Amino acid sequence: MSTKPTLITNARLIDPAKSKVENGAILFADTILDVGAISGAPEGATIIDADGGHIAPGLIDMRVTIGEPGAEHKETFKSAGRAAAAGGVTTMVMTPNTTPVIDDQSLVDFVLRRGVDRSGGVHILPAAALTKHLDGELMTEIGLMAEAGAVLFSNGDKPIASSRVLRRALSYATAFDALVANRPEDQYLAEGGVMHAGELAARLGLPGIPDAAESIMAERDLTLAEITGGRLLLDMISAARTLPALKRAKDKGVKAVASVNVHHLVLNENDVDGYRSFAKLSPPLRSEDDRRALVDAISSGLIDVIVSGHNPQPAEEKRLPYEEAAFGAVGLETLLAGALTLHHKGDASLNTIIRAMTLRPGEILKLPQGRLAKGAPLISSSSTSARPTNSTPTTCALNRRTHPLTKSCCRASSKRHSSPARRCSPLKETNMRVLVLSALMLGLAACASSPPIGPGDPGPNGTPPPIPVDGPIAYRCSDGTQLMVDVETNSARVAIIGGPAMVLPRAGDGYYSNGRYGFRGGGANGQWEVGRAAPVACRGS
Repeated sequence: MSTKPTLITNARLIDPAKSKVENGAILFADTILDVGAISGAPEGATIIDADGGHIAPGLIDMRVTIGEPGAEHKETFKSAGRAAAAGGVTTMVMTPNTTPVIDDQSLVDFVLRRGVDRSGGVHILPAAALTKHLDGELMTEIGLMAEAGAVLFSNGDKPIASSRVLRRALSYATAFDALVANRPEDQYLAEGGVMHAGELAARLGLPGIPDAAESIMAERDLTLAEITGGRLLLDMISAARTLPALKRAKDKGVKAVASVNVHHLVLNENDVDGYRSFAKLSPPLRSEDDRRALVDAISSGLIDVIVSGHNPQPAEEKRLPYEEAAFGAVGLETLLAGALTLHHKGDASLNTIIRAMTLRPGEILKLPQGRLAKGAPLISSSSTSARPTNSTPTTCALNRRTHPLTKSCCRASSKRHSSPARRCSPLKETNMRVLVLSALMLGLAACASSPPIGPGDPGPNGTPPPIPVDGPIAYRCSDGTQLMVDVETNSARVAIIGGPAMVLPRAGDGYYSNGRYGFRGGGANGQWEVGRAAPVACRGS
């Protein structure tokens, strides 16, 4: 049965294939029927005014760790699906390091069937193991698992140490045009390390992992890809030292692509200072110079894909002394928000960022998703496609006004993780595979249970002093939350301790009203911009 058509008008369309953002509308039902300048809606169609909101293809996340089967206490298909929907991810590739390992076609089929039943409409695609039991020795049946629906082949978090095994795998994969992913890390150089090797690690007394551990292995992997002709993905690179080898390989025509974890684009080793175990990642957060080099590589297209590196760990495994804490962090819900900070800082264009999370992953995995084009599917039509559903989650964001796409959003606490999770109710009666990012220019990807307040009205809590033209001002809340506003000329960055950072386009007078912090005036076209909803009233300090 076909779906009732829906027309979204007055939108800003982010089409990475066209490398531009333009005004227009989108009409869709079971597929995208039309996009761009649309004169009218079909009879009986639902019409939604986006009010200047941005529409982009659903995000494709090429690296997500899900505990099911075997570690359901960390993550299930259901919880991962809800987290993905809240973050705007509509397709994700699941790593094979489960229990049992996804190393034969029956387990590939299990993921495809179980995932679509439990994920709430989010597309879960399996990455199959490159070696049996991920032991790095005996190669798996790549052909059979590719036929069963595996979209790439990886050894998960365990790099393949044997050059002979990886060469054979790349050679064999060419017969099926299969993508082979490997984490470039020399296990002997990295052995025992818990953070980036540098001055900070020495000061903290923690064993380090040198960037050479990555660059040495990357050189080897790229050389093997060159001599075999295989398709290689350098999985989650983190060091500037790796980039020259990647560029040389691409210039030679080697079939190599690379991904980077969004955490390595927005954080650096200084976030570990104070033994913050929540910032313990693999690969580790590197120096600020490394971070800047990775951002430049995304902007230039040298690095192809931004991934979340989603690897949830229970609180009891993270709240430990740093050396004992588990590697990993959640990322599905923060992938978009984190990547957008690059746009707000002027480090990369909006289209470049969206392309690295939509079109480029779709091209690498040979999926029809990731495009805003007439005829593009809302539910994938590939052999590994999820079954169409009557309600598909979509992302939501704070908007200047309440409209039908955001008013059903809610905020809830995660039952599986120690940090709050933002989740949205499904959009009813549509199979929508686009994101409506109404607050894109605010750098927010959070849900709100009530509409933002209007400008000006000081609530019963009074109005704090105006924000100075330059300099910091702090606010404290009775629940312990702190808001530190550092204002520069014509810009304002609002950092919430214990919450995400926000970048507002321009400075203005600060105010509180009905428990919300915001700015008066100074926004685009003279419109006001809202800040973060506060749980309780705060006072200036």
